[in-house]
Amino acid sequence: IIEFFNTPIKIEKDFFKENIKIGISCYTGINKLEFNELYNETEIAIRFSKFDTFVIYNDSLLEQLNQEINFNSIIFDGYKNKEFTAYYQPYYNTRSKKICGMEALMRLESAKYGLIFPGSFIPLLEKNFFIIKVEKQIIELIFKNMNNWKGKEGKVIPVSINLSSLQFKNIEFLDFLKEKISKYNINPKDITFEI
Repeated sequence: IIEFFNTPIKIEKDFFKENIKIGISCYTGINKLEFNELYNETEIAIRFSKFDTFVIYNDSLLEQLNQEINFNSIIFDGYKNKEFTAYYQPYYNTRSKKICGMEALMRLESAKYGLIFPGSFIPLLEKNFFIIKVEKQIIELIFKNMNNWKGKEGKVIPVSINLSSLQFKNIEFLDFLKEKISKYNINPKDITFEI
């Protein structure tokens, strides 16, 4: 089946390729599973399969799904309670012996679970596309901090901000940036975005 879908289909002058995800649940006859249970197991297996692959359901997938659901609630609470924050890693110029810039690193400081590092939440945020909202919240926080850090001459240390590639598919992102740059009086030259 996967091989069949991996073969591009020609319609007139154009070629099309479909992606496929397959979830498998097995009825052995030993357990008396009803159709709905088999269907739910298949849905769980599909959730864990990647494009052009298949996954056979087992009980550990259900456990993983429950953990994911639990962690999603931590993430949503973190967003709602503004527990996502930025830690700043300085760039140090060894010749001038001054900080010449910094990188903003996203962290989740959960009131319930403490400090959570991005390796635990970024993949989940990207999987459910919630990263778009969280990154906007973080960018506003960074711009607010940059505005507060301005010296007497209005100068600020440049900040590099990591962005998910999903953000570039968000058609509202540029308008959001323009609005926040204006609101916090940020010089765009002081910002670098890294993907």
